[in-house]
Amino acid sequence: MKRMRARALAVLLLSGLLLAAARASAAGDVPEGWSQATTDHFVFRYDPMARSRVAPIVDIAEREILRIMDALGLKSMEPIEVRFARNIHEMARMKPGDPPPSWATGMAMREGRLILVSLTATDDAHPTDTVGLFAHEVVHIAEWDASGGNPTPIWFREGLAIHLSGEFSTERGKVLLGAAIRNRLLPLSSLSSHYPGDGRKVNLAYAQSADLVGFLEDAYGPGYLSAVLWRVRHGDEFEPALESLAGRSLHQIQAEWLGRLDVWYRWVPSLTGGGTLWALVALMLVAVYVRRRKHARMLYQRWEKEEQARKKQMEEIIWEHWDPNTIPKPSDDRTSVIHEGSTHTLH
Repeated sequence: MKRMRARALAVLLLSGLLLAAARASAAGDVPEGWSQATTDHFVFRYDPMARSRVAPIVDIAEREILRIMDALGLKSMEPIEVRFARNIHEMARMKPGDPPPSWATGMAMREGRLILVSLTATDDAHPTDTVGLFAHEVVHIAEWDASGGNPTPIWFREGLAIHLSGEFSTERGKVLLGAAIRNRLLPLSSLSSHYPGDGRKVNLAYAQSADLVGFLEDAYGPGYLSAVLWRVRHGDEFEPALESLAGRSLHQIQAEWLGRLDVWYRWVPSLTGGGTLWALVALMLVAVYVRRRKHARMLYQRWEKEEQARKKQMEEIIWEHWDPNTIPKPSDDRTSVIHEGSTHTLH
């Protein structure tokens, strides 16, 4: 009898331990003994053995998030937890809820303000681009904040993350080139709510999304993307906001983008071949980057000139109508407040 009671107690204890372990796994707990580093916007958690991989990211984290916030028009962001897993299997165990896709090496839980990054690729052998992955996932959470959590299509979210993290590579250019040549580009409508499950199509989906978002900024100015998100944050649906600010329909925007692809990706293969083709792709990417920088610089210079002209005009108007007898006498009863960087007097 005592032996049966002891067995029953052991079974109950074991069941309790298994249940606790299952709950811990479901909660996505970080393993015991891991290190932690904290900055203004981040809490980093990682295996002490991986410190050399994580330290460079901790060093640049604040600079990166401020750059991303500026690009999206954000003045502040709440802290974000970042967990660096040693491989994708550990990353899956540390993720709360459902496991990530089998091909994912990084992901962001936007509402939970949690970023997961694997230090090795899917084969557990090659290290991942942790800096690029980190910036990519930060953009996802920043986009969530900039849009107020309101829905945006996945092609915009992923394209924006690649665009602002600088991940668009020659390899993605090759994928996009091959699909354009064979007329196998994915319909934009199919990339609004989800990405394909097939690995090759996923790569193409990322490449298309990044190139289209880059085209939007190139065509409509560096403040266009943040303006779209501002509209969405304040209640507009994504597509009407995109169209209103561009002055054309999404169908027209897509046609213009495809027209640019025709110029770059259709006549080049007919004139070249082999390695020369990929060399031209690399040169094309450099040319696009230089052109975007030049466009942004010219736009900023124009804005500066317009601002200086406006200030000069206002000064002329003030001096023309200035009368020293109209200067109000100071009052000890006035109360001043500062709101959004400006001083206002309450009466």
